[in-house]
Amino acid sequence: MSCGYRKSLNWDNPFFELKKPFFDFSYTYDGICIVSQRVIDFMFRFQYENDVEWVRLKNFPNFYTFLPHRSVAFDSDRRQTRFEKQCKICGFYESVTGATPVFLKGISSRLDRGFYRTDYNLAPATKKVPS
Repeated sequence: MSCGYRKSLNWDNPFFELKKPFFDFSYTYDGICIVSQRVIDFMFRFQYENDVEWVRLKNFPNFYTFLPHRSVAFDSDRRQTRFEKQCKICGFYESVTGATPVFLKGISSRLDRGFYRTDYNLAPATKKVPS
């Protein structure tokens, strides 16, 4: 049984159209991070490549999906974030309100250098986020 929402952020849609191929970082409407070849070059130059997964886009060879493996916990209680309309099938929420600025749980000192993501994929109401 499926509700139609994609749960994986590691994905390459062969029909995807990159509207603005001049940004180094951008996001699709459904939450996929897209990075340019310059970002990939930067990661190798400064040795950030080990904690990130990327996949070259089939139709845009100088762009990649980008998914950091390291994650930090989003503190929705302290941020007073509201989660609304949880899907019984996928567990995602239709709406999340109050995510900016981001508050993190259990972080008392500077993070190690690198790329991180939160344990929630926060975005506009047209997407769902993990429960």
